[in-house]
Amino acid sequence: MKCEVCNSESLNFSNYYQVSYHMFFKKLPYLIPEILLRPFKKNVFVKKILTNKQYFDRKKVRCLNCNLGFVYPKFNSSNLEDYYEKQYWEYRDQFEGSHLVNITGEPQFSDSQVSLGQKRIEFIERYVNDFNSVIDFGSGDCSASYLFKRKNKEVTAFDYSEKSRELSKRIGIHFESDIDKLGKTDLIYSSHSLEHVESLENTLNIFLKDPISAKYLFFETPNIESIFIFNNLIHTPHTYMFNERAFSQIAKKFNLKLLGFELCGGHWKGFKGHEKDSMSDIRVLLSK
Repeated sequence: MKCEVCNSESLNFSNYYQVSYHMFFKKLPYLIPEILLRPFKKNVFVKKILTNKQYFDRKKVRCLNCNLGFVYPKFNSSNLEDYYEKQYWEYRDQFEGSHLVNITGEPQFSDSQVSLGQKRIEFIERYVNDFNSVIDFGSGDCSASYLFKRKNKEVTAFDYSEKSRELSKRIGIHFESDIDKLGKTDLIYSSHSLEHVESLENTLNIFLKDPISAKYLFFETPNIESIFIFNNLIHTPHTYMFNERAFSQIAKKFNLKLLGFELCGGHWKGFKGHEKDSMSDIRVLLSK
């Protein structure tokens, strides 16, 4: 077995869920046998744990050469679609406030949603301005699509969520849930989505080749830059774990230029003694 980015065979395997005192109370439910959890499966938090245990009872792998992390064995597309349909979107829409949007009338985005989207777009525009069309890949709450539309960009929101479809309709942007139907674009904008894909190599090839043939790729993902964070963080439902070194190797593999890079977000929380050393997110801008 080799790393799909750098082809190294120097790989470290460990359990996806590892016992440690860091974030202990979040990890503890995953150690409870399923037979004891099932009587409470109607509870949304218990449902989340049961679903995660079903799909993430796997290994996580860290490449010792390029630092890319990934799940093993890999998921196939039906695994991922089933997982997101059963649990992920339902949980996020109900309990993660930054992803909630009022769609009873004119969609109302929170100040935090707009501010975060603006910071990401400002990062892109620090390096390039010659883009007119954007695919918002993994559009989620569609706040970025909304901001790009306000800048008079041609926007396509791509997602598997029906809520995203409804939001796109409300704000008047094109929506697509079939990756094979995406057309040519100048910019791929992907915030906290690349870590969810089935195959990193296949996804990047789709972005870079016809018919999409994007000139620029923007990614923001969690920053899993240290072995300590890799070992102790609950990664669900991420199939990939990225950092600066991994993105540098990705640029090399796909013959891309690394135009911009920055660490962002807050510091990792729940890792006493380490949170001051590591920012929680990473942004990169790549070009052909």
